[in-house]
Amino acid sequence: MDKRRNIVFLDGPLAVEEVKVVVVEGSAVLSALCWMTTDHPALGGRHRVVAYGVLARKVIAFAQAEAAEGRAVDATVDGHLRSGDEASVVVAERVVFHTSGEVAERARRWLESGE
Repeated sequence: MDKRRNIVFLDGPLAVEEVKVVVVEGSAVLSALCWMTTDHPALGGRHRVVAYGVLARKVIAFAQAEAAEGRAVDATVDGHLRSGDEASVVVAERVVFHTSGEVAERARRWLESGE
C-alpha cells in the first residue's frame, strides 16, 4: 500500500494510554497507544496514535518526564493513517517533543537507564 496517500501531521498534547508488547511481522515489539488532542473532541480533535519499538520507548520516556510536572507532553507527530472497519489510528513515524530542558534531560536519563 502507498502510505504517501495517508500522510498525517498532528500537533498537540500527547497522552500515553496503553503500553504493551505486540507481534509485528513475527517479532515482539513494544508499542505505545496514545491520544493526541488537536482541537475540541466534539470537532474531531482527538486522535489515536500508536508508536512502535524505539519510538515507543521515546514517547513513553517523554510522557513520563512531563507527567512528573503534572501535564501531558506537547508534541508534533508525523505519520500515516491506518484505518479499518472498527477504528483508525495514526502510526507515528517521527515525533518531535516540545518540552523544557529539564523534562528532556529526565527523559534522556530514563532512556539510558533501560527501564
